[in-house]
Amino acid sequence: QLVPMIYDEKLFGLPETENFYVLLYRRDIMEKLGLDVPDTWDDVINILPVLNRYGMSFYLPLSSMASSKSFDATAPFIFQYGGRLYSDDGFSAAIDDEKTIAALTLMTDFYRQYGVPHQIPSFFNSFRQQTIPIGIADFGTYLQLINAAAEIRGLWDIALVPGIKDESGIVNRSMPGAQQAGIIFKKSKRQADAWAFLKWWMRTDTQIMFSDTILYTLGSKYLWNSANPEAFGALNWPKEHKEVILEQWRHLKEVPKIPGSYMVERELSNIWNKVIYDDVNLRSAVGDSALVINKEINRKMKEFGYLDGTGKKIREYRIPSSETVAGWLSDE
Repeated sequence: QLVPMIYDEKLFGLPETENFYVLLYRRDIMEKLGLDVPDTWDDVINILPVLNRYGMSFYLPLSSMASSKSFDATAPFIFQYGGRLYSDDGFSAAIDDEKTIAALTLMTDFYRQYGVPHQIPSFFNSFRQQTIPIGIADFGTYLQLINAAAEIRGLWDIALVPGIKDESGIVNRSMPGAQQAGIIFKKSKRQADAWAFLKWWMRTDTQIMFSDTILYTLGSKYLWNSANPEAFGALNWPKEHKEVILEQWRHLKEVPKIPGSYMVERELSNIWNKVIYDDVNLRSAVGDSALVINKEINRKMKEFGYLDGTGKKIREYRIPSSETVAGWLSDE
């Protein structure tokens, strides 16, 4: 949760709420078609012919966006394959890494070979209408189904996101999330008071009290997805769903931000568009994008004082990671 808020070995926010992705599926349709809930991407590929035979398909977040594909849609494939976005020193892209190439190949093959629709304007509506009875969606869609799909209440369920099974049989289900965070302004004259408030606000008992208050006052449309795992586990949500969501949180893997990382996000999107719509060779598209990314990262690293005007390293850049956070906690 903290990785996107780290820069230069400093933390700039505390997560207040946490988005999540899960596999949503129509239990009635899956049972009628005799299909098991997929556990891996290979399982998804295996059920697609049956779904297609009945005019149905599978939903990927990539299909919800027009031309721009966010990290939330592209990075999971790369993380699940064990691929990389950046070089070890953070001064260049690593999207031409073989594992990353394999991830991008699967990401585009879903559309080129397996017939997943390029665009699905509303997974929520397609899910209700049975045309897309299974797919990956976030908290927003989950909330819609609870409150605005009474006609299919009790006919759908959630499961862990499919992933890539490694040689030891463990399925990598890495997925990013999205947080709303609390911050303290550097120029504030009440930093001590603000810190005391944040510590109180993030506490488990406070989060439970707040969640229960808005739920009982305003109804189920106002479920509070607390970023505090202990508080989330005690929230007044369906127990079976909480267990799945908390288990999926164990696979939470955020994209670390570096100077110029926005260009990585944009170029991954461009790769998808070139391969899908322009029939460009994947490796060729990756090579072109790597050049664009490296040029921008180099420019931003110079701007922030990590490289001099000639591109020579002035100081080290440490890419934020979960290990960074673990190191901080072990020092306390």
